[in-house]
Amino acid sequence: MSSPPQDSPKPGFFHIETLKHPIVVLLIGSIMSAVVVPWLSARINDRRLIAEARLQQCRSILANGTETDRRLNTLLVTMEMWVKDNASLTAIPEPDRAHMRSELAQLYREFDAQVWWWVSRLPIESKLLRIDYDAQQLSAVTQRYQANVIAAMREIDKLWNLCVRKSMKPSDPILHQTAAAVRTEVGRLQNERQQLVGQMVYLFAPREPTLQRLLTQP
Repeated sequence: MSSPPQDSPKPGFFHIETLKHPIVVLLIGSIMSAVVVPWLSARINDRRLIAEARLQQCRSILANGTETDRRLNTLLVTMEMWVKDNASLTAIPEPDRAHMRSELAQLYREFDAQVWWWVSRLPIESKLLRIDYDAQQLSAVTQRYQANVIAAMREIDKLWNLCVRKSMKPSDPILHQTAAAVRTEVGRLQNERQQLVGQMVYLFAPREPTLQRLLTQP
């Protein structure tokens, strides 16, 4: 006696034959277009924005480092020119000396308004820009940078104090010797400062192998 015929099971949604159905293919494509593609685009765009933020931070570090060097050099050059222009004089009239003090004070105020603040802003700016960085390394480098700037100002102060001293004669050899010694040491400190700026740039540079390799080349 034969058994009654049984209905064949209906294929489920994930059955291979069902997945081949044009409507199902269209539905899956629509889901991919509506969800996956925007998600991938957002991820790519986010990475691009962060890479651009890293480059902008590097440019800012380089610009501020150069500006600090420029302002320090302006202070020193102003005093060097004063020493050179008055080398043949035995005395400087007090009004001229007062003008010198005023000019140096103005240059220092402009220098002070720039030099200390840009370095201290780096951590908070980087967090706002969502830039990952090694906080410990950055702290070490910025501390060395600020110590370097303080050392440079101490050198410049040696010449500054002589230039504004009432009893100092412009023809005194000590003035010219000090100017030469200060220039040498300030130049050495500037070279060291530029290396520290390079280390800061490396910390924030985009994590691209080619770029990282170029930054680490001597």
